Amino acid sequence: MRCRIRKKPSELVRFSPVQVEAVTRAATVDPSSEGALLQHAATDGVKGLHMVCARVEAAASKDQDQRYEECRARRTLRHRRLSDVEGLLEMRGPIDVTARIMAALEPHEAELFEQARASGRREHPDALAFDALAQMADESATAGSIAKGRRAPATVVVHVDHSAFVRGHTEPGETCEIAGVGPVPVAVAVKLSSDAILKALITDGTDVRAVSHLGRTIPARLRTAIEALYPECVIAGCHVDRHLEIDHNTPISERGPTELGNLAPLCHFHHDEKTLKDLRVEGTGTDRRLVPSGRPPPEP
Repeated sequence: MRCRIRKKPSELVRFSPVQVEAVTRAATVDPSSEGALLQHAATDGVKGLHMVCARVEAAASKDQDQRYEECRARRTLRHRRLSDVEGLLEMRGPIDVTARIMAALEPHEAELFEQARASGRREHPDALAFDALAQMADESATAGSIAKGRRAPATVVVHVDHSAFVRGHTEPGETCEIAGVGPVPVAVAVKLSSDAILKALITDGTDVRAVSHLGRTIPARLRTAIEALYPECVIAGCHVDRHLEIDHNTPISERGPTELGNLAPLCHFHHDEKTLKDLRVEGTGTDRRLVPSGRPPPEP
């Protein structure tokens, strides 16, 4: 399709790649709208053009309910590491849900804007939106802990060698990283270790593999070590890394110890499968599989 039009005989309008993409997408579903869309592109700006294109696409769609459900099935929220100091959140899903989340941020953004203006700082709206999301998460965690009468559960685990923690930086062979994310500066670990809703696993010479407990309750130090060592379900091919459940491979009822060698995180699906089919976990690291336990079936 054309990427430019003349507003007047002597005036040529050039479109940006973003405008061309928006017009092309809408004109594909309704070719008769191309001329009007080009005129909007020349006068309405990118935001206005996107709105017009969205209306054209919606009007041309004959299967909106199906497309909505397909969109919902693809919903996702991912966190990935860009560098040792920067992360990226990627979220997609039904537009009414994403709009609701953005609306929930507005009062936080307004508060942060007033604070910035009062102190003479100029902040980009996108930066304020980021800060608003972080503030909302912090307030939610604090409110949850107060409502439950206990400290909020840890949301981030930092694994750092004690020597590096004391020194303030890592040296070759030492570790300082967010479990499941990657290396971070020691200064970040220091900051996180003092946060009420975060915790750091500081390796100080105590072998967590030797930490054992006779009861079902998993000691905090051991739980933190498991979370740091195994950021996802240990069953081979399963990469679920949220809402994991720490499983006793040999059950407590059979004198299975509460120690690292007998504990591993499983996703809800594999934990249920292991329990319901009386299986056990075999293998090491995150390359394990479920096999028959070898125990005699229970008496009827």
